[in-house]
Amino acid sequence: MIAVQGEIMLSQPNSVYNFGDILKINATLSADADSNDFLIMEIVCGGLNNNFYKVPVTLKTGEQKFFDAGLFLSKFYSLASEENCVITASYNGERAESQRFMLSDFILVKNSLESLNINPEKIAIAKGSAVKANGENAKGYVELNIPEKGINIVRSMENGEYNIEFSFPEATKSGDYNVEIKVYEKYNNEIVNFGNNNVTIHVNQVPTNIEIEVIENEQGLTPGNDLIYNIKITDQVGEIYLGNTKIEIFDPANNSVLQKLNSGEIESFKTETNFTPGIWKIKAEGFDLVSENVFNINSLEKIDFEMSNKKMKITNIGNVVYRKAIQISIGNYSEVKNLNLGIGESVYLSLSAPDGLYEVNINDGGDSKFSQKEVMLTGRTVGVNKNQLGFGVFSKYPVMWIFLIGVLGLFSYIMSRKIIKKSSYSYAPDKDAESDTKLKEKQEKRKEEMIKNFNAPEIEVGEAEHAIVLDGRKERASLVCIKVKNLDKLERNSHDTLNKVKEIIKEKRGTIYRTGNFIIGLFSSASTKTFENDRKAIDSAIEIEKELKEHNKKFKQRIEFGLCVNTGEIILKKEKDRLKFTSLGNTLPLAKRISDISNEEALLSEEFFKKVTSELKGQKENREDVSFYHILKINEREKNSQFISDFLKRNG
Repeated sequence: MIAVQGEIMLSQPNSVYNFGDILKINATLSADADSNDFLIMEIVCGGLNNNFYKVPVTLKTGEQKFFDAGLFLSKFYSLASEENCVITASYNGERAESQRFMLSDFILVKNSLESLNINPEKIAIAKGSAVKANGENAKGYVELNIPEKGINIVRSMENGEYNIEFSFPEATKSGDYNVEIKVYEKYNNEIVNFGNNNVTIHVNQVPTNIEIEVIENEQGLTPGNDLIYNIKITDQVGEIYLGNTKIEIFDPANNSVLQKLNSGEIESFKTETNFTPGIWKIKAEGFDLVSENVFNINSLEKIDFEMSNKKMKITNIGNVVYRKAIQISIGNYSEVKNLNLGIGESVYLSLSAPDGLYEVNINDGGDSKFSQKEVMLTGRTVGVNKNQLGFGVFSKYPVMWIFLIGVLGLFSYIMSRKIIKKSSYSYAPDKDAESDTKLKEKQEKRKEEMIKNFNAPEIEVGEAEHAIVLDGRKERASLVCIKVKNLDKLERNSHDTLNKVKEIIKEKRGTIYRTGNFIIGLFSSASTKTFENDRKAIDSAIEIEKELKEHNKKFKQRIEFGLCVNTGEIILKKEKDRLKFTSLGNTLPLAKRISDISNEEALLSEEFFKKVTSELKGQKENREDVSFYHILKINEREKNSQFISDFLKRNG
C-alpha cells in the first residue's frame, strides 16, 4: 500500500483485467481532525467515468478506517481505450488515484490437430487450450467451424482446455479446408471475452470406385479386332483419380489370358481370330476395389490361304468349325468345294490346268478371299483335288509310307510277270498304225471331256423346299419372286407359259420353290456353283418379264403378275435332288411383298440394288412403306470365251 495524498491510501489493481472480472480495491482513511463526508470511488477509462462506490464516513482526529470495494467489469467499459483505466478515491477534499490498468476481451487460443491430412468420414480430433489476457483459464464455450462444409460443433469448456471430435462427410472434395476454433465467455447471453485460432487441414483424395468401360458395338467384337477399354478410377466426389490398377482378362472358361497394370489410360487388347466365342470378362483391381465387365466375342468363320507349288493350303483361322462352300476360279473355270474344318485344321487343294499362267481366285461369299495372278499350273485338265492331310503325312508317318510303297512294288512285280506270260502266246500288233489311231481318238475324246467338264453342271437342278434347316450352311442367295395374281383363272396356254418361266430359272441354274400363287427362283452356290448369283437373278427376271409380256400380247387371257428380285441370307442343305432352305430375316417375305406391289415389271429390293449398282441404273420409289427400284438400264457384259479357245489350242 502506498499513500497517494496524505490521508487516502488505495490498494493497487492488477495490470490486466478481462471483461466479466471483479476488480477488488481497498481504501484506508486517516484524519488529522474530525471530519464527516462521503468516500467516493470511481473508475475512469478514457473519457468514461463511473461512480461505483459511495459511503458516508465520520472520522475523529487520529482515527483510521478501512473500506473494501469491488467492481464488476462489464462490457460497458469496452468503449474505453485498453490501457487508460484508473481507480480514483475522494474524501473531504482529498483525492487518491491507483496505477493504470488495462481492460481486455482477448482469449489466447492454442490449437493442435492430430493430423493435418485426413480422409472423408475419418474421425479427426482438435484439441487445445484457451487462456484469457488476465492469465486465467477461460471458462465458457469452444466452437469448431468449417464453413465450406457447413460443419459447426459447440462444446462447453472448463479449465481452459478443449477436445473436439469431427469428420468430413463422405462426399467431400479433396483439397484444403479452413478449420476455425472459437473460444468465448458469455454474461447474460452476451459474449464478453473472445478468442479464435484457424488451422488448415487437407482432405485426401480417396479412390472409391473403379469403372471399366468396354467399347464395342451392339453386335459384339469380331475376333482379330482390338478390344478398346478404359479403366476409370473416381474419388469420393466422382473426380478422376490417377493410379495403377491390375487388369486381368478371362476367356469363357475363366482362364486368364492377360495380366497387366493400367494407369487410367484408354488401352487396347488385341484379339486373335481363333479366340473362343462367347462372353469374356475383364477385371480391374486396386485400392481394395474390384470391378468387372463383360464383352462378347462373336463366332467367326474365317480361312487363310497359302499358295505354294500348285498346292493351295487352306487353314481355319476362325474360332468355330468352318462349314462353308468356297468357289475356286482358275481363269474362267470355276468349281465349288464344300469344306468342313475344325479350328486350326488345314486342307490342301491341288490345282491343275494345261501348262500356263493363270489367275486364281477363291472366295467363300464372305470376307475370306484369295486372288493371285500369273500362277504357273501344269496338267492335262483344269481341276481342283482335295487332300485333307496334305504333305505333312509323309513326314509325320514315314515308316507307314515306306511299307505301303514296298507292298505296291511287290504287287506291280507280280502283275508284270503275269502279263509277260500271257503276251508270250499272242502275236505282235502293228505298232505304228495302232499308235496313230489311238492318238487321234485320245485327242478327240480329250476335247469332248474338256468341254463337257467346263460347261456341264455338277449336280442336277431340282425343286427347292422351304423348311426348317438346323444342320445346313448359311450363305447369301438371290431370289426371283413371281406372283401370279390370277392363277386360279388361267387356262392351259397360260400354264404352258408359266412352265417356260420355270425353264428360264432352270437354265440359269436356279432351283424352283412353289408356294400358293408364287413361283420363286432361288440362286445359291448349291446349284450355280458360284457365289456371284446377282447377275443370274437379274438376267432371269428380265427374261421372265419379257416372256410374260409376250404372252399377254399374243393371247386373249392375260397373266397378271408381279416380279421382284431380292437378296438375303438363307440356311440351305441338299438332300438328293431337292434343296431344303430356311429364309432368314425378311429375305422371302420382302420378295413376296414387292412382287405383290409390282405391276407386271421387274422390281429390285433396296438391298439387292445396293449390291448391283455397278451393273445397272435404277430409279427409286417408295410405295406402301416399302422402298424398291425400277430397272432403267443394264450394263452389258462381254462373255469371255477366250479361256476355252486358248485351252483347246494348247491341247489340240
